[in-house]
Formats: sequence, C-alpha cells, structure tokens
Amino acid sequence: NEGDGLSSDLIREVAALAWARWPGERLVTYIDPKAVRSRNPGYCFIKAGWSKCGVTKVNKLLIFEVLP
Repeated sequence: NEGDGLSSDLIREVAALAWARWPGERLVTYIDPKAVRSRNPGYCFIKAGWSKCGVTKVNKLLIFEVLP
C-alpha cells in the first residue's frame, strides 16, 4: 500500500473482486515475514478478516486464508 488508505481496506476490496469472478472460493495468500518490516507480519490481513492457517515447510512463509 503506497497510498493514504488502509491496507486492510484494499485487501477487502480485492477479496470482493475475486469472489465476484470466482464465487464461493477460498482465497489464500503467502507472506514472507523476512520481507515485511512489521513486527506482526500479516496483521493487515487479520484486520481484513483473514485467518492464519499455517506455515510452509520451505522458506517458512505464513499462510493466510479467507472464506466467503
């Protein structure tokens, strides 16, 4: 997010667009905690209603999901 708006609002908007195209699908994203300056990587996804559902074995990426 390079604008004035909240990242969590952008994430909600994108999820709505994805569900308009693929109704009822589970959405998933991966976050590399080493590439994020935040002490709480994925916080904006949590604020947007996503849940942390795991960590990848390789590279230890955080996995977040949201259901419609």
